[in-house]
Amino acid sequence: MKKLSALMLASALALSLVACGGGGEPNPPVQDTPSNAVENPPASEKMIPGSYAPVGLVSGTGYEVNENGSYDHGEEKGTYTAAEDGSLTFQSKDGGSSTLTAFGEYYHTAVQMAEDTEYGLAPSFDESGHSNQTFQTEADATSLTLELHEDGSYVFSYSKTSPVFDKFSDIVTYEGSYALEDAVLNLSYNDNHYPLLVADDAIYPIVYVKKTDTNSADVEAAQAAILTAETESAQDRWWTPADETTAATVTAALVGTWEYSDGYGNYQLTFSETGVSVHMDFMGMSALNSSGTYSIQNGAILLEYKSQSGGYTIINHRAVPYTYTDGSLAIYEMLDMMNEEGLLDATADLTAISSYQYQKTN
Repeated sequence: MKKLSALMLASALALSLVACGGGGEPNPPVQDTPSNAVENPPASEKMIPGSYAPVGLVSGTGYEVNENGSYDHGEEKGTYTAAEDGSLTFQSKDGGSSTLTAFGEYYHTAVQMAEDTEYGLAPSFDESGHSNQTFQTEADATSLTLELHEDGSYVFSYSKTSPVFDKFSDIVTYEGSYALEDAVLNLSYNDNHYPLLVADDAIYPIVYVKKTDTNSADVEAAQAAILTAETESAQDRWWTPADETTAATVTAALVGTWEYSDGYGNYQLTFSETGVSVHMDFMGMSALNSSGTYSIQNGAILLEYKSQSGGYTIINHRAVPYTYTDGSLAIYEMLDMMNEEGLLDATADLTAISSYQYQKTN
């Protein structure tokens, strides 16, 4: 009986040793950690106040985060809160909010490219960090397109809707090589690097970084290259802003009421120094009576006004070609459709496209 008890005690002891690893090294637990996971230090370890600048291929306005809990974002002002991981949520004093999500040393907005245009697949990269997918998304009335080629080259473009014709846009295009490292997709352009972030099965194209003494020079150089590219693209527009002297001179001659008739309708524009009234009659019946704003460009006056259609409010953008010669102003038929050549050629004679000329009545 004593032998049986001893054997049972020995067996229990052996099982106990096995459960404890038998004195050997324990097997580490398997962790299912995404390859693009990025550790963020807690907010308490970050100096939150400072300047946060956009560093992607899309220009934007930076955030000035102040020590008293307020922030400035261009003309927008309000308060902010910081999450434990350093993400920042901005609450505008005029309503609305936005968030910069912390991602390593970077921050990204909610804008993402989650599905490619061909199959609707999430972003994927091979062992060399290359892809062969195209993505598109919208951000603040801007259309973004990213083409990733398997040879390591890319084409990134974005277009902003023309302020006159919704049908045509200003397009800025960048080309170069790219490299994926630690979930940061670096696009090279003009000797600068522009990060996009890869996380949660999506690419985040709108990226910010907090400026420091170490990175300020690189951030400013990258931003300068973007502004240069945008300026060059703007020069290809068919319209360009008039200088202050020209704008003031044309505005002074423009103030008053202008009319023309094409036999079916009567068209009337009344300009003040700051706004415009648009009135149209067709076959003796009022078809439009609205008001809006205008701006003076070289060769065209750009109008923006509202109209109603089917219970919906529509924002109209139109161009009124003009000439100003020897102190005499002539304005021509309001344009709402033009051929592509006329729109893209900055030297196009817009007055040649118009069939009628307004007459000033007072």
